[in-house]
Amino acid sequence: MPATATSGTPFMLPSIGENPGSRKVMMVVHGAGHFAEADLQPVADAVAARLGRPINFVPVVYADVMNPPLGRAGVSVGVDASQEKKLQDDLEKEMTRDAFLRAFADVPADQLLTALATAALPGGFNLVNTISTIVRTGQVGSITPDLLNAFSAAFPSIPIPNWLNKKAPSTTPDAMGGLDLTFVIKEVCQYLANANVQSAIQTQVKQKLDQAALAYDEIVLVSHSLGTVVTFDVLHDCADQYAKVTHWFTLGCPLVKVMRIGQRRDLGKINYGTVKHWFNIYDSTDLVANALGPSFCRPEFLLHDIFVDIASDPLPSHDYFTNPQTLEYIAAAMR
Repeated sequence: MPATATSGTPFMLPSIGENPGSRKVMMVVHGAGHFAEADLQPVADAVAARLGRPINFVPVVYADVMNPPLGRAGVSVGVDASQEKKLQDDLEKEMTRDAFLRAFADVPADQLLTALATAALPGGFNLVNTISTIVRTGQVGSITPDLLNAFSAAFPSIPIPNWLNKKAPSTTPDAMGGLDLTFVIKEVCQYLANANVQSAIQTQVKQKLDQAALAYDEIVLVSHSLGTVVTFDVLHDCADQYAKVTHWFTLGCPLVKVMRIGQRRDLGKINYGTVKHWFNIYDSTDLVANALGPSFCRPEFLLHDIFVDIASDPLPSHDYFTNPQTLEYIAAAMR
C-alpha cells in the first residue's frame, strides 16, 4: 500500500540505498502488541514525508496468531507452561540486570569510591552484598527495606522502580502506548517457547517477502522488538532465498538477551552475500535493546550498531517508530 508524503524533516541523510531509483518497498514487522495494518501506516507516512514522495509499503501483522479471537483454538496448544515461565523469569532478570548495570555506569567515580569505602567500614558488609546482588541479578525483591534505603542513600542517582510493570504513556497507535515490559516479555517468550507460534508467524513473514520479491527490485525490511527476533529466525534459515532484502533494520532488538538465556546462537545464512546491510538501532535506556555487533562478530559480515537518543525513561525509549533519527535512517535506505 502507498504511503503519502505530508511534511519535511529537520535533517537529511544521503542515500544508503543499493541502487537509487530502483523499485523499492519498505516492509515493516511490528513488535509485541495488538497491531493492525492501519497501525503501521503512520510509520510509512513518516518515511514518505522525509522523501517528499509516496513509497511502496507492506505491513506484516500477526496479532491473530499471538492473540487469537474468541472461539478459535489458535496455535498455543501443547505449550510447556513451565518452560515458558522459566523463559519469562530469565528474560526479566536479563532486562533488569542490564538496567542496573547501565545506571551504575553513569555514577561518577568519586561517588562510587566514596560509597564503596563507606560500605567497607564495620557494619557495611550488607550494603556491599546488596550492591553485588543488584548488579548480578537485577532483583531487589529479597533485599530488606533498610538495605534498600541504604543503597538509595549511597547511590541517589540510581532509581529502584518497578520498571517491568510500569505503563508506557499512550502516544500514537504505532508506539508502545499502554503496554508494559511484562507484556513484551510474555509475548517474546510465548514465541520462543512455542514452535507452532513460530511457524505460523514466520509463514506470514515469508509470504509477504515472497510477494514483495515478485513486485519490487529491493526490499528494505524494518522490524521492531519481537519482530526483530521473528525476522532473525526467517533470515537465519532462509536468507539465501530472499536476495532482494538489501537493508534490514532491527529496532529495539532483544536478541542479546535472548542469546543469554540460551535461545539463539549464530547467524545461520545471514552474511554479506545474503543481507548486505544490517542496521541495528538502539537506545541505551531501552531495557529491551542492546548493541548487537559484539555478539555477532564474523569476518564475512558487517553489522552496523546505531545509537539514538529517544528518551531517558525506559518505556518511551522503546518507541522507535516516532523517533526522527530512526525514521531518517530508514528513509536514507529508501532513497
